[in-house]
Formats: sequence, C-alpha cells, structure tokens
Amino acid sequence: PVLIGIDYDYASIFNVYKQAIYQVIKKAIGENKSSVYFGMTAEETKKKFGVKQHPVSAYVSASDHYNYQVIDAVPNIEEIKEMIS
Repeated sequence: PVLIGIDYDYASIFNVYKQAIYQVIKKAIGENKSSVYFGMTAEETKKKFGVKQHPVSAYVSASDHYNYQVIDAVPNIEEIKEMIS
C-alpha cells in the first residue's frame, strides 16, 4: 500500500489536496491497480475525480447507559443531510 499525508499549513495555498488525489490516481493507473481506497472525508472533492462512495457503518456497545443516551442523541448522517437541505 501507499500512504500519503498532507501538510495542512500549505494545503490551501498550493491546492495540495486535489493534487494529492490526482497523483494517487495517476500512480495507481500507472501500476495497473484496479482500486484506490481513500478516507471518508471531502466527498464532493473526490466525486470530481470519479470516486465511488461505499456505505460505512459503525457499531457501538456501551455498558454505561448515560454515555449510550448521549451517543443515541447524535443524529445519523442522513438526518444531518435532511437538516442541512
């Protein structure tokens, strides 16, 4: 695997994020790779490069019921999208 990182002090000045995505895709194509796995943030930017999203789930088990109530109060991503639109 190839892992990359970004120095966010320069990211906005030099448009590093888009360039990093482009270079990773270019390298993968050059090495005949069939897949590239990106992180879960910046969906809109990645969509411009043809990235396909896959559903991701997280499951939590808590014995402390107070913490469970706090976690349960956090809206899921679909509820957040509805609130925004």
